[in-house]
Parts: sequence; structure tokens; C-alpha cells
Amino acid sequence: MPLASTQTDIANLALARLGHPPINDLDAGTEPARTLKELLAPTVLEVQADYEWPELTARASLTLHEAGTTDHEENWSQYLIPRYCIRPIELEDGYPFYLEGAYLRTSASSPVLRYVRYDESPGSWSVQLARSVYMALAVKVCMSITQNATLLAALQAQYERIDRPEAKVRAARGRSSTQYRPRWHNWISTRFRTGGRI
Repeated sequence: MPLASTQTDIANLALARLGHPPINDLDAGTEPARTLKELLAPTVLEVQADYEWPELTARASLTLHEAGTTDHEENWSQYLIPRYCIRPIELEDGYPFYLEGAYLRTSASSPVLRYVRYDESPGSWSVQLARSVYMALAVKVCMSITQNATLLAALQAQYERIDRPEAKVRAARGRSSTQYRPRWHNWISTRFRTGGRI
């Protein structure tokens, strides 16, 4: 059973960690709803991109965008990255690849990408993913809502010492040995700031 069904549920779980009354709707237009709504989507993206969450792992055959060229990587073709991909993991045939904005370059002829996909629906998240999101959200909104630096320090300590390590352990289950590890947040923020499709 999911820990939360809606984004408002996630916001209210974060508020509960702050000792604040729940809200009825993220679109209420009042505080703290405005602050929570502004920071929720970036928090979801950040937490989901951190690890290979089993429930977010997907596979896709990539669509060719540009055939191989004669540059320093001869015969490397350019493929479209799946729309909701926020963390490429590996090509199933083991070929190396690298990223260029919304594209993936590889010498594979029919690449199948294993990746982490963005999912904004809490009803499909594991309990651990939902907990990681609402805890990260609570840390981000703590000062603007409570002005309590002591509470913020306690939340940060719990998130870094307990929630993140537990999330890492869960996400590691079933992980493959071949990993592609760019600077995830740099790539994500650049991609979705400059025409990304999420």
C-alpha cells in the first residue's frame, strides 16, 4: 500500500515533520501551500535521480536522430533520450555511450537503454521513495515555514544519516554491474532548463 496517493499527501507528510497543520490543496494559493508547490517538483526530480529506484526503472529502444558521422568518434550515432528519462543507467548490449543534452551518442546499432524515469504520481512510489521525497521537502521548506534552525538541523541530520542511506540500500537491490555516472543534477538541470520535455 502506498504511503501517499497524491502530491498534497506528500506535502502534508512534510508538514507533519515540521509540526504544522495540513493543507487541503497545493493549489490553495496560501502559505504554506505556495512554498510547498514551488519546491515539490524540483525535490521529486532530485530524489528520483539520486538512485536506481526499482519502481522507476524502465527500458526503451532508442529512436535514431542522426546517423554516424566521421568525427573523432566515427560511426557513433545520435539517439533521442526517452522523454521521462532522468538517469540513464546502461545500454543492454554493453556498448559505451555519452550524453549531449536530449541525445545519447553510441556506436550501438539498435540500442536499448535501461534508465530511471520521472514519475510524479506518489501512488506508484515505494514507501521508501515517498519517505525520501517528503523528508527532503521538509528540509527545504523548514526555515520558510517554521523559522526554526534547531528543527532544520535535526531534520537534515536524520535525512543524511538515516533516510538517504536507507534509500541507497533499497535502490541498490538488483543493480547491474555496469554503471554510467555523469554529474546527474548538472545534466538534468541543463537538459530541462533548455528545452527538456518533462
